[in-house]
Amino acid sequence: MGHTKVINEFSITLNSRPSSYGPVYMSRDVISGHIRLELLQHLSLTSITITIKGRGYVHWTDQKLRGAGEPRFKDTHHHSAYEDYFEHSLLLYGQGSKEKPDKLYLPAGKYTYPFQCQLPTPFPCSFEGEHGYVRYWVRATIDKGREIIHKTKLLFTVINPLDLTHVPDSNVPVQETEEKSLCCFCCLSGPITASLSVQKRGYVPGEPIRFAVEISNLSRRQMGCCSVELKMSTLFKTPTSCRNTTQQVCKVKRDRKIGRGECISWFSDQLTIPPLPPSCLIGCSLISIKYTLELRVDPVGPAFDLTLPLEIIVGTHPHRIRHDLHPMYSSIPPCDMSSRSSQHSGETDRTSSNRADHAPSNRPPIGVPVLPMRSGQAISNAGNPHLCGSQYSRQLHAMAPSRDQNRPPSRDQNRPPSRASTAPSTASTSSVHTTRVSAVFAESVFGHSSLRFEEDAESTGRVKFVPLYPLFIWR
Repeated sequence: MGHTKVINEFSITLNSRPSSYGPVYMSRDVISGHIRLELLQHLSLTSITITIKGRGYVHWTDQKLRGAGEPRFKDTHHHSAYEDYFEHSLLLYGQGSKEKPDKLYLPAGKYTYPFQCQLPTPFPCSFEGEHGYVRYWVRATIDKGREIIHKTKLLFTVINPLDLTHVPDSNVPVQETEEKSLCCFCCLSGPITASLSVQKRGYVPGEPIRFAVEISNLSRRQMGCCSVELKMSTLFKTPTSCRNTTQQVCKVKRDRKIGRGECISWFSDQLTIPPLPPSCLIGCSLISIKYTLELRVDPVGPAFDLTLPLEIIVGTHPHRIRHDLHPMYSSIPPCDMSSRSSQHSGETDRTSSNRADHAPSNRPPIGVPVLPMRSGQAISNAGNPHLCGSQYSRQLHAMAPSRDQNRPPSRDQNRPPSRASTAPSTASTSSVHTTRVSAVFAESVFGHSSLRFEEDAESTGRVKFVPLYPLFIWR
């Protein structure tokens, strides 16, 4: 009888923070769980071991034609590299240290083997890309001598927190300007000037990007649509080569045309960051991530688009409350997430012809959605740039909502909490407006990659793994 008919179940269960998609851990967390083994008949074995491992890996191929004439050949060159972050092996049953371990027999029945392991120093965040990945997994094997008679594997997500509060210049307004002339040798035309501004450079997944666009069309040609899109550029590196890929994350578009000699102003907050890995992928020397906000103006007719890139930073922990904002944002209304069901509910579009009709607005400046403050102190571990897992988990899932004591009690105040809520929300009160924030873990917007484990001849465990990232819900 084969071993597959003897072993009815051999699985791994991890104890992690609440998540409906899979296990999630932070740097310096303690990984704990158990192995479940169910035997239909007695089994002869030597040991049961588990290995907890983290590895970064990149791979791609280049093809070049070789030879002359019709019989040309394609040479395929492989570029690959890897780095191991840690590896811990634990013996759960048997005698694995002897050169010739004794054979043991397990009678039929159900068995549970608990294990626990401390994650050491911070490691790069889990990532799945087109040409590489950063993966963490638990692998359990049943050994009989030097032969592995059964194995299983479970992947999990590791988050290396990137606190935007400690990133220099990530909470100050940024503006970029570009000028382009549409002309040829036989005609001259005026320039097209465009500027893109954001109220800060650092954002977290789930947070809307509020941008301001100024376009001045002094050319002889009409401009078609303009758009702002968020792009992720990933650089994969080996000792001898590198490869760069660019993916569009999300996009917002303005369909109105811009006439000759017309100047327009476009304000929007419809660009919301989906679940994404943090910028730079700190701790990984093989993969680097950069996010760019790009403005694109499309002229009518045959001409090259005007593109204006602006680099932003995506973190895992938002900024604390800001009270100083640039005057250019004072005319943008605060974001109302309850009205985001309308496609253009958060957009403001003005042209130069009606600028004089709008006096300076008395509305307050934009308030940056942040975590709450109590007694002048932000509820975050601001003094430690490397948050440990338990502290970060308490910030994401155990922050109680702060209520204004002067507010009269409402009818809903005594209602029991809803069972459908999977993560507590937080109330952020500032001098600008009030924002409630709740945090969950969500699957990456890009899904799983097609890269398989480079060390496995056959697929084991979860092949189509999707990493999880913090997602902040702003209300």
